Amino acid sequence: MTTTKKNFKGIFNWTFLLIVIVGIIIVNIIFSFLNKRWDMTEDQRYSLSEGTELFLQNDSVFTDRLSLKIYLAGNLPSELKLFKNALEDKLKEFRQIAGKKIEYQFVNPLTGTEQEQQELFETIYDKGKGIIPMDVTYMKDGAQNQLLIWPGAVIDYKGYTVNTVQLLPGTPPGKPYNLNDPAFGQMVQNAINNLEYMLISTFKRSIIEKRQRIAFLQGHGELTFAETQRARALISPNYAIKDVTLNDSIGALDGVDGLVIARPRAPFSDKDLYIIDQFVMRGGRLMCFMDALYLNEDSLDMKGTVHTVRYATGLDKMLFDYGLKLNDNYVIDGNCAPKPVPLAKVSLIPWFFHVLATPTSHPIARNLEPLETVVFLRMIMIQ
Repeated sequence: MTTTKKNFKGIFNWTFLLIVIVGIIIVNIIFSFLNKRWDMTEDQRYSLSEGTELFLQNDSVFTDRLSLKIYLAGNLPSELKLFKNALEDKLKEFRQIAGKKIEYQFVNPLTGTEQEQQELFETIYDKGKGIIPMDVTYMKDGAQNQLLIWPGAVIDYKGYTVNTVQLLPGTPPGKPYNLNDPAFGQMVQNAINNLEYMLISTFKRSIIEKRQRIAFLQGHGELTFAETQRARALISPNYAIKDVTLNDSIGALDGVDGLVIARPRAPFSDKDLYIIDQFVMRGGRLMCFMDALYLNEDSLDMKGTVHTVRYATGLDKMLFDYGLKLNDNYVIDGNCAPKPVPLAKVSLIPWFFHVLATPTSHPIARNLEPLETVVFLRMIMIQ
């Protein structure tokens, strides 16, 4: 009887172990077909933003299939394999929302004959307007090796090549990246963090059929073209940019979808304010970057004291009618940048009005380190 119980117990244990093993194998097989992960970070840096999800879900946006041909395949170093895997994971997340409207394939550009490779390189390089190649050097088996990478993708939409996206920075001729340099690893990590923005912004540019028109207002002491050149370069792929001067002309803003008023310093006439107001009433978008006070830092450096002066542009009265009130004061923050003071005993003092912007959960700046704010501008956007 005792022997029978032992045999039964042994059979039961082996059966239970077999069931557990089979269960684990089945669960692994099921999860191998799923692409699901949980973001445990506090700022949700590895989750798609709400704007991205809305864009991918919008059936009216993708009227045809968008296809990516990514030239990151083959025998890649481990650092670049990490980037390739992160890119593929991000595209899989996109496909979970957009479905078959987005397709992609990884291509090894270093296959085929030397002539075929050269023809491909010339095509995707497109005289410097396409993908910029990256030269990397690394040590293997005691010898230095060099590898040419094309870290980008060509995007087709409606059967035509419409855009390219540079996924990692290219290198100037004769200045390759060193894989052993910590700066290279940091560059790859930054590129991984920016993948969502980089891809979605390129998708939007690729499928846009008609660009909206953005005008930078001039004539009231606004920032010049050189001072806004960087901002213009960032938005020009998505919008048509131009300068506009009102000159009391009632039709000056006809055909404009958005108006940018960047740091005006001269008064607006009543007619100019009326033209802007009517532009907003017709559904135009208005974005104002304004200083309420002026501080002469040259006088501060020479005398150690200075008074602020109000900018009397008249825009604040119009904005007040919209329910927006501007306060004439400066922001004081203990998290600030130092200021050189030539005549003081201490050459660098904390300048509490020169705020260091702290990290935020906002998708535009959530992965950035604290930024030094050079100019205090109030940004007001009216939609």
